[in-house]
Amino acid sequence: EGLRGHPDAQVQVTYKCNTNDPSPDKGDYSLMGLHHEKMYVRAFIDVNGNRILDKFEPLGFAKDMVTETDYVAREIDLSGIGNIAEKGVRVVIRDRDTDDDQLPDGFEWMIFGNLNYGAFDDPDNDGADNITEYEDSPYDSDPSIPDTDGDGLLDGEEIHIYGTDPRNPDTDGDGLSDGFEVEIGTDPLDPFGDADGDGILDVDEVAAGTDPLGRDAKISGSVWYDGIKAKGAVRVAVFADAALKTTPLSYSDLSGPGAYTVSRLFDGTYYVAAVMATGLGFDLGATKTATPWGMYASRISPLGVIVISSTEAVRNINFELIDGNASYPNPFTTVQYVKKQPSGLGCYDAVGLYGQPAGSWYLIRDPAEGVITKTFGYAGTVPITGDFDGDGVVDYGCYDAAGLYGQPAGSWYLMQSTAGFATIRFGYAGTEPFGL
Repeated sequence: EGLRGHPDAQVQVTYKCNTNDPSPDKGDYSLMGLHHEKMYVRAFIDVNGNRILDKFEPLGFAKDMVTETDYVAREIDLSGIGNIAEKGVRVVIRDRDTDDDQLPDGFEWMIFGNLNYGAFDDPDNDGADNITEYEDSPYDSDPSIPDTDGDGLLDGEEIHIYGTDPRNPDTDGDGLSDGFEVEIGTDPLDPFGDADGDGILDVDEVAAGTDPLGRDAKISGSVWYDGIKAKGAVRVAVFADAALKTTPLSYSDLSGPGAYTVSRLFDGTYYVAAVMATGLGFDLGATKTATPWGMYASRISPLGVIVISSTEAVRNINFELIDGNASYPNPFTTVQYVKKQPSGLGCYDAVGLYGQPAGSWYLIRDPAEGVITKTFGYAGTVPITGDFDGDGVVDYGCYDAAGLYGQPAGSWYLMQSTAGFATIRFGYAGTEPFGL
């Protein structure tokens, strides 16, 4: 009777269909050996392979239209004598969403094994919520794995920041993984990239051991220490300014005093200094006055200048580490790395006006780089800006105090220039965001 009870006949078939294609492949089926009576046809996707229709599995049935929006199961009359065949009985399988969270139940059960998460949850903390990872074709990344393709980039970073494919570790197919290209500064979307414009492809420079960004110069030498402290690891750093108040352009870490090489440098003028760790690590701003340190210069002369003019290797830049004291205190105790103040302007369309996506950002940090366009957030969230990751570049985000659309109250969504996309929970309904 209807679609209840034991089926009169059933068949299991396997199709490979592109569900994102507006004209997907169709699969044929045949049900034979049926009784001469009225029949109804139903189909479902057996997500867990138990050959039973479970409540979360997508299903469909042959339908007859009653009104423009209402359907009933189509009655297929096989009554009569002899061989009776009914052809072209079309069945469309559709997803079920019993918890009304915009995620198909079959998808939730397949990925999470339950229906506990909502569309805007991010259980793997990769910066892409569940609905984004489900709907963002052609990505279809896994919302239970932070880095679906294992290329070193979070799925959220690939979708929201770099535009790479979170299911393909090498989006442009040049042999260099997306994460590696981001790390070294080349374009993960350009298989024929030549970042330094020298006529040699980035991938070929990596294979040859040269720098795709043209930072082929090196500075090398030796550092020694004859002081009284127990010898520790040494960091040799190269700076662009004599005051050593900027972040080092490059550095080399040694297990102890000895030979060093600092590479990945452009042509230019540099200053070299070193500090020896004595249990504090290499947080240069936290070293003590007495920490052993040294510069390429004598103790009384100005800091030595090193000039690289033709991507050459400058050798024999040797110097001694001395114990810091009142006369020669370790300068890194007072160094405060200078960062430019965050600045810029922009606008945020949380609702999605004039056909634009909800959560559209339009920002200008620097007129030279033009308008930055990103999409994240949703109606009701409030925009917030600040330097959230402390890198001196303005970041932006939005705040949902009330907990809209099933999200937790006090939900922050931050797009950080260095640390990437982050979701943070704190605050409660009625609170207002502000940047520090």
